[in-house]
Amino acid sequence: MTTKFHPLRKFSDDQALTWIRSQPEARISLSQAQLAQCWGWSRQTVSKRLRLWEMAQLINRDRLLISIADQATGVKATRPAAAFGTSSAIPAVRERLGVTGTSSGEGNHFSPATSRTVAVVLATVAAALASLGTILNARYAATFGRSADSAAILAGLGMITDLLATTSPTAATQLWAAKHRMSALALWAIWLGATCMMLLASSGFAARELGDALADRARIIDQGHGYSDRLHRLRAEREDIDERRSAVSLDVELQRVRGTVGAAWSRSKGCTDIKRPEAIQACDSILRLRQARGEAARRDAIDVEISDLEQKLADAPAIGSADPGPEFAVDAIDWITASRVRLSQQDVLRVRIVGFAVLPSMNGLILGFALTLWRAPVSHL
Repeated sequence: MTTKFHPLRKFSDDQALTWIRSQPEARISLSQAQLAQCWGWSRQTVSKRLRLWEMAQLINRDRLLISIADQATGVKATRPAAAFGTSSAIPAVRERLGVTGTSSGEGNHFSPATSRTVAVVLATVAAALASLGTILNARYAATFGRSADSAAILAGLGMITDLLATTSPTAATQLWAAKHRMSALALWAIWLGATCMMLLASSGFAARELGDALADRARIIDQGHGYSDRLHRLRAEREDIDERRSAVSLDVELQRVRGTVGAAWSRSKGCTDIKRPEAIQACDSILRLRQARGEAARRDAIDVEISDLEQKLADAPAIGSADPGPEFAVDAIDWITASRVRLSQQDVLRVRIVGFAVLPSMNGLILGFALTLWRAPVSHL
């Protein structure tokens, strides 16, 4: 009678051989699927181990009957059964069989510590993406609410959608492994729908935020160009003004000259209505001073505006391009492909938006990979 045993964890190779030896008469009659369930292995791993142990004369097989070689046939193994099958014993078994090189499974697996570490890292990444995706979906969905209540409801729906997309792959995988095929397929369909909703939300959020950011950068660049053009015109105008006297000194000079005009001042209405030749001659110095006063005032105003523009340009951020990434990508692709592949900056922008939209929706799959890696067997022959 064969004892069936369901381990709490995966057997190592020596534990599996010891388990066979511990059975009555050191023999069992179980299928490979049953052994895989008992030892916590995959059927492929069980098949490889049994084949290797039989070639090494550690066991004898007759269909489903498996027995320890020294118990069944009297042929004693060259090493104790418990010594074979461990990671350190595998090279000795291969040497005994005349096998050289590395087996298909050896060297292509993680150690337990590495496997668990990578699983933790992947789970952390999945949790971070899930958190960011939940916030993104909630905030973007809330923007469509016309009142505080509707915004809260839409935000809640966005969060639920993200949680479905996060947990559905792992749950669907577990259902499939438990042979609940229809439930697993239904949950995968729910995941697909939730992921589509996440993609719509994240793509809308990315397009809006990127569009607003690029528009703001373009506005700053245009504003800087406007400041530069205005500054160039003012400096050119400032160079054309030859007047060097201050406006205050010219005002004092006007007051002094006014007393020399005499009666012509009143007849010409303060040297503003000049029709007679004697008035023109009397007001000539005043008119010249007034013109110089106007040039001095314009010069002072230009100096103030130039100083203000220079300060604004100094305080403005140094932005050479609204979006240098697509510009460089287009130039690089054109150079690498010798102009055989031509892309526009809008094409690169679309790819970037798609990347920002797809990445948060991958958190469910990444979490499933992390859990699979955490439970994955780490010993292969």
